[in-house]
Amino acid sequence: MLHLTARLNAAVAGGKLNRQALAVAADLKWQGQCNCPYWHGVFGGVYLNHIRHATYSRFLEAENVIDKKKPVDFLESEIFDFDYDGRDEIVLRNKHLNLYITPHSGGSIFELDYKPALMNLADTMTRRLEGYHQKLTLAGRADAQAGGSIHDRIEVKEPGLDKYLIYDNYRRSSFIEHFLDRGTLIEDFRLNRNMESGDFTAAHYDYKLNKQKSKLSVELTKSGTVDRTAGIDLVKRIILPAISESANANSEFRVEYLITNNSSKDLESLFGIETAWGLLAGDSHDRYYHQDGAKLDDPRMISSGVVPYSNQISLRDEAFGYDINLILDCVADWWRFPIETISLSEGGFERNYQESIVMPVIELKLPPGDYRQLKFSVKITKLI
Repeated sequence: MLHLTARLNAAVAGGKLNRQALAVAADLKWQGQCNCPYWHGVFGGVYLNHIRHATYSRFLEAENVIDKKKPVDFLESEIFDFDYDGRDEIVLRNKHLNLYITPHSGGSIFELDYKPALMNLADTMTRRLEGYHQKLTLAGRADAQAGGSIHDRIEVKEPGLDKYLIYDNYRRSSFIEHFLDRGTLIEDFRLNRNMESGDFTAAHYDYKLNKQKSKLSVELTKSGTVDRTAGIDLVKRIILPAISESANANSEFRVEYLITNNSSKDLESLFGIETAWGLLAGDSHDRYYHQDGAKLDDPRMISSGVVPYSNQISLRDEAFGYDINLILDCVADWWRFPIETISLSEGGFERNYQESIVMPVIELKLPPGDYRQLKFSVKITKLI
């Protein structure tokens, strides 16, 4: 909201908006300033993804008004303190996409706006401890000992909610790198009991912004440790091309990796690239996983499972009209599972679907001095 306000003020000062466009953009910004998603309370708040989406969609619509007269192939970048925490973030922008990148939190993409659908596809939540969770935990323990019902002690919308009290030790966003013990299973990772053997997940990455006529790229680098062995170098390059005249509302970006073992020991690890997708509905027929149009056995966004030995998986949102195709240049096991939070509403404790995690997992075997390159493409297609 603050960033949009600054952009709107700059457009006015630069004479880039006429009075009519200014009125439309300002009204959309004011709609997005409705207080509901900015706080957490029992009558709504930040845990409800449809409320967050309502705000994001107004802001993105206002941004489309600001950018309406720019050429289709425009590219913009900014480096500034987006969230006022004293550290800079990076924004890459073209006609259809905004990529917001945080170098100090794993070099990850924490906002991914697909503007033709007015969607922040990375509208995600990190599972945090809330003070009222203790009441749910204690009630669950008491029920287990007494054989009673949690309904007798507190108001809940479904039994067993205490089992969903899982907390994250890093911010849930996209293109986060994980080096995992080779025996790690998807359930270990989902429940945060996995053995993270690297120190890359929430680390600070050095960065360099590169501008070319047809594309923008950010090169993020970190030298770290895997399985107590120092000298593992990771380069991650996030590349956003310009939109072509013939692209319609189709968009893409890619992330390229270079992993080098500069240590004196063999590197043997599972390498996972975590992505998080906020498609609003976890158990709806019009939001689902597929491969080349064929739905998975359980295609719901709330489902968990592994798609083995494949180079791609797709997520389709028929309600808002787009398809997300995730493509690797090699085969991998694709882990998927939902992120759900427990919050307190006027009706009691409830479980809320927040986002779906999709992570290709690749087995790495690098002797000293060897390296591995990977390319991960994200293609977003507007449905007719």
